Amino acid sequence: MHPKIPPAARFGARAAWLVALAITAMAPSAAAQETEGERLFREGRANMLDGRFDAACPMLAKSQELEPHVGTLLNLAACHERQGKVGSAWVEYQKALTAARAEGQTERAQLAEERIKVLEPRVPWLRVSSSVDDVEISLDGGEVARVAWDQEMPVDPGVHVVTAARGGAKVFDETVDLRESERRTVRVTARALPPPLPDPDKPAPERVVVEPRSKPNVAPEGSARGRWVLEPAVFVGYLGGAADHPRLTSEGVVTLTSTSPGQPAESCGSRSCGIGPTRGAGGAAVGVQVFGGYAFSESLHGGLRILAAPSTGGGSVWAFGPSLRLRATDTVTLGLFGLFGDATFRGSSVVAAPPGFNASPGLAESEGTLAGGLGAGVELSVRLFELGRGSVLAQTTPFFLGGNGNAFCVPIGVAYHFQ
Repeated sequence: MHPKIPPAARFGARAAWLVALAITAMAPSAAAQETEGERLFREGRANMLDGRFDAACPMLAKSQELEPHVGTLLNLAACHERQGKVGSAWVEYQKALTAARAEGQTERAQLAEERIKVLEPRVPWLRVSSSVDDVEISLDGGEVARVAWDQEMPVDPGVHVVTAARGGAKVFDETVDLRESERRTVRVTARALPPPLPDPDKPAPERVVVEPRSKPNVAPEGSARGRWVLEPAVFVGYLGGAADHPRLTSEGVVTLTSTSPGQPAESCGSRSCGIGPTRGAGGAAVGVQVFGGYAFSESLHGGLRILAAPSTGGGSVWAFGPSLRLRATDTVTLGLFGLFGDATFRGSSVVAAPPGFNASPGLAESEGTLAGGLGAGVELSVRLFELGRGSVLAQTTPFFLGGNGNAFCVPIGVAYHFQ
């Protein structure tokens, strides 16, 4: 049973339909004396154009085996793409791109490169690792070369079986079901399993050596080194802090009563009152942040982070600084960043009356500013799923600022990693 192509991928599948037509336009006219490879190619292409992919793909594969040609390989890749075998199609387009460039076939090389870019986000990847060295590992009946251990391999969506044997006896067996764009790791552990009962009606599987993920001619989107990285995010969280030298938001509400009888009452608007640091400042923060930088390697990114949380009644913060990020696993990214910026806080301050007066009330609303503060923060991002040409991340980036006061924020948000 072939895996069902999801609705989001139908546009790509329809595009693959046009690949065969484009290849047909590039193909030279047939010779008078048709070889077996040419016959299989002609019949396979006719079946594919009629939508009979189950019959077409084996014919094209056999034709390519007998008489390798760039055009046949492109047709085979397009056929597998229409079947939903995006892993097989991606590998075949890679091979076709290499061959077309070597032969100077510019149009076919461009066609292969375009299909590689479309399929790259859809390809599932499987990594097989082993805690023991004295076993032979197989994937779907084909041997996994030792150099491919602990390397990501492109596979087709669907069910795959990983087995390991020692001295001809099976010691490991695990089945995985991969969806498009999914990445999975199977860790082989040596354990004794009872030998399976022979099935006389089941043909012996074809032995195929599975090679590791090849270095593509086109850099994988969003993962290869030497690429610019852009990651905007929105967040909500708690923003708190204090300012050392605030101002009263309404000086007239503080009444100053003279200690001398008969003197009229005044306010902090006409007299200089002492104001203590803000306290009780804090509240909800809603803002945005952007990381922009450069991929020094597949796992290490460096660049600049910008934070902006406008005032929501409790305060605001605006800051920027250098940022360094490390991809710890396929889904988790950790980071450190420094910050330089400003923050404001609204809270309460103790009012000290000038000599000869009493202040009422002694505690009033105030607003303080932390100007030119320095600080730092940490990042924890978890990749949730692929969307379009990028990834959606869950992210938290707690940080603080210090200077003529202090500020801290614990945000939780969602980011989009452009690829």
